[in-house]
Amino acid sequence: MKIKLLLLLVAISLSFTSLNAATTRWGADWWRDHDLDYKLGFIGGYMAARQSDVTAITRYAASRGHKAPTPPMCAKCTVDQFIDGINIFYQDPANALIDIRSAFDWLSLKFSGESDKHLQIFLEDFRKDSARD
Repeated sequence: MKIKLLLLLVAISLSFTSLNAATTRWGADWWRDHDLDYKLGFIGGYMAARQSDVTAITRYAASRGHKAPTPPMCAKCTVDQFIDGINIFYQDPANALIDIRSAFDWLSLKFSGESDKHLQIFLEDFRKDSARD
Protein backbone atom coordinates (compact mmCIF):
# COMPACT_ATOMS: atom_id res chain seq x y z
CA MET A 1 0.00 0.00 0.00
CA LYS A 2 2.81 2.39 0.93
CA ILE A 3 4.60 1.67 -2.35
CA LYS A 4 1.48 2.34 -4.40
CA LEU A 5 0.95 5.62 -2.55
CA LEU A 6 4.59 6.58 -3.10
CA LEU A 7 4.35 5.78 -6.81
CA LEU A 8 1.16 7.79 -7.08
CA LEU A 9 2.81 10.77 -5.42
CA VAL A 10 5.83 10.46 -7.71
CA ALA A 11 3.59 10.29 -10.76
CA ILE A 12 1.67 13.36 -9.64
CA SER A 13 4.83 15.29 -8.90
CA LEU A 14 6.24 14.39 -12.29
CA SER A 15 3.23 15.91 -13.95
CA PHE A 16 4.34 19.26 -12.54
CA THR A 17 7.98 19.08 -13.68
CA SER A 18 7.36 21.87 -16.14
CA LEU A 19 5.01 24.81 -15.99
CA ASN A 20 4.69 24.53 -19.74
CA ALA A 21 4.45 20.78 -20.18
CA ALA A 22 3.12 21.12 -23.72
CA THR A 23 6.52 22.35 -24.91
CA THR A 24 8.64 20.00 -22.80
CA ARG A 25 10.79 17.71 -24.94
CA TRP A 26 11.11 14.47 -23.05
CA GLY A 27 13.96 13.13 -25.15
CA ALA A 28 17.66 12.41 -24.71
CA ASP A 29 18.59 15.78 -23.19
CA TRP A 30 15.77 15.56 -20.69
CA TRP A 31 16.81 12.02 -19.71
CA ARG A 32 20.49 12.96 -19.31
CA ASP A 33 19.67 16.03 -17.21
CA HIS A 34 18.20 14.00 -14.34
CA ASP A 35 19.91 12.01 -11.63
CA LEU A 36 19.34 8.34 -10.89
CA ASP A 37 16.77 8.97 -8.13
CA TYR A 38 14.64 11.07 -10.47
CA LYS A 39 14.90 8.43 -13.22
CA LEU A 40 13.85 5.69 -10.80
CA GLY A 41 10.87 7.76 -9.67
CA PHE A 42 9.85 8.51 -13.24
CA ILE A 43 10.11 4.84 -14.25
CA GLY A 44 8.12 3.78 -11.18
CA GLY A 45 5.36 6.26 -11.90
CA TYR A 46 5.27 5.36 -15.56
CA MET A 47 5.14 1.64 -14.83
CA ALA A 48 2.32 2.12 -12.32
CA ALA A 49 0.33 4.16 -14.84
CA ARG A 50 0.91 1.57 -17.57
CA GLN A 51 -0.19 -1.24 -15.29
CA SER A 52 -3.34 0.72 -14.47
CA ASP A 53 -4.01 1.17 -18.20
CA VAL A 54 -3.45 -2.53 -18.88
CA THR A 55 -5.76 -3.48 -16.02
CA ALA A 56 -8.51 -1.21 -17.32
CA ILE A 57 -8.14 -2.51 -20.89
CA THR A 58 -8.16 -6.11 -19.68
CA ARG A 59 -11.32 -5.55 -17.64
CA TYR A 60 -13.05 -3.84 -20.55
CA ALA A 61 -12.10 -6.63 -22.96
CA ALA A 62 -13.20 -9.29 -20.48
CA SER A 63 -16.57 -7.58 -20.10
CA ARG A 64 -16.98 -7.94 -23.87
CA GLY A 65 -15.90 -11.58 -23.89
CA HIS A 66 -12.42 -10.92 -25.28
CA LYS A 67 -8.96 -11.47 -23.92
CA ALA A 68 -6.80 -8.37 -24.04
CA PRO A 69 -3.04 -8.57 -24.37
CA THR A 70 -1.18 -7.48 -21.28
CA PRO A 71 2.27 -6.42 -22.39
CA PRO A 72 4.78 -6.49 -19.55
CA MET A 73 6.70 -3.37 -18.67
CA CYS A 74 10.21 -4.67 -18.24
CA ALA A 75 9.05 -8.07 -17.03
CA LYS A 76 12.27 -9.69 -18.19
CA CYS A 77 14.82 -7.15 -16.97
CA THR A 78 16.02 -5.44 -13.83
CA VAL A 79 15.57 -1.74 -13.25
CA ASP A 80 19.32 -1.28 -13.74
CA GLN A 81 19.13 -3.04 -17.11
CA PHE A 82 16.18 -0.86 -18.05
CA ILE A 83 18.00 2.37 -17.18
CA ASP A 84 21.12 1.16 -19.00
CA GLY A 85 18.92 0.32 -21.99
CA ILE A 86 17.47 3.84 -22.09
CA ASN A 87 20.97 5.32 -21.78
CA ILE A 88 22.14 3.18 -24.73
CA PHE A 89 18.98 4.02 -26.70
CA TYR A 90 19.73 7.73 -26.41
CA GLN A 91 23.40 7.34 -27.38
CA ASP A 92 22.20 7.11 -30.96
CA PRO A 93 21.77 10.74 -32.14
CA ALA A 94 18.88 9.67 -34.37
CA ASN A 95 16.91 8.83 -31.20
CA ALA A 96 17.62 12.13 -29.41
CA LEU A 97 14.18 13.65 -29.99
CA ILE A 98 12.16 10.50 -29.34
CA ASP A 99 9.89 11.00 -26.34
CA ILE A 100 10.97 9.08 -23.24
CA ARG A 101 7.62 7.29 -23.08
CA SER A 102 8.13 5.94 -26.61
CA ALA A 103 11.66 4.91 -25.64
CA PHE A 104 10.20 3.02 -22.65
CA ASP A 105 7.70 1.27 -24.92
CA TRP A 106 10.40 0.33 -27.43
CA LEU A 107 12.72 -1.02 -24.74
CA SER A 108 9.88 -2.98 -23.15
CA LEU A 109 9.20 -4.61 -26.52
CA LYS A 110 12.88 -5.42 -26.89
CA PHE A 111 13.07 -7.06 -23.46
CA SER A 112 9.87 -9.00 -24.12
CA GLY A 113 11.50 -10.62 -27.16
CA GLU A 114 10.03 -8.63 -30.05
CA SER A 115 11.76 -9.39 -33.37
CA ASP A 116 14.52 -7.08 -34.61
CA LYS A 117 12.46 -6.41 -37.74
CA HIS A 118 9.48 -5.14 -35.74
CA LEU A 119 11.71 -3.20 -33.36
CA GLN A 120 13.23 -1.40 -36.34
CA ILE A 121 9.79 -0.58 -37.73
CA PHE A 122 8.68 0.86 -34.38
CA LEU A 123 11.93 2.82 -34.08
CA GLU A 124 11.52 4.34 -37.54
CA ASP A 125 7.94 5.33 -36.69
CA PHE A 126 9.06 6.92 -33.42
CA ARG A 127 11.76 8.85 -35.28
CA LYS A 128 9.27 10.12 -37.85
CA ASP A 129 6.82 11.16 -35.13
CA SER A 130 9.51 13.00 -33.17
CA ALA A 131 10.66 14.84 -36.28
CA ARG A 132 7.12 16.21 -36.80
CA ASP A 133 6.81 17.61 -33.25
